[in-house]
Amino acid sequence: MRVLYIFITSGYIACIFLLADSSMVYSLSPFNPHSLLHLPLYGILTILLFLSFVPAALRFGQSEKPTTFPPNHFILRLLGAMLISFAIAVADEIHQASLPGREASVIDVFLDMLGTLLIILLIVLYYKRRSKIIT
Repeated sequence: MRVLYIFITSGYIACIFLLADSSMVYSLSPFNPHSLLHLPLYGILTILLFLSFVPAALRFGQSEKPTTFPPNHFILRLLGAMLISFAIAVADEIHQASLPGREASVIDVFLDMLGTLLIILLIVLYYKRRSKIIT
């Protein structure tokens, strides 16, 4: 199952780069004030990265309850998802700088990271709540 998430995540990342110069980006501009669509775009990426890193047993609560929350492997996987998402955000802005009619923006990277951090917060809250319910 994790392999499926890895393929989906890879495809999603490819779409971020391939669609950076598409006409769809320009047609979405009126619906994207202040580049706010970066929040869900990178939030979804973070979810996909997290699902790619975490074994199914941990994702769906089929494993033993950890003695502490969050367990170390959980933190490392969240950190990995966050760092990869950040690297993709920076690489995407560098890529956009090389496209005619597009420009790189530090604000876009900030919004990308905000979307990532919001999802990480939601994941932590979900797993923290779930660990209290299991006890």
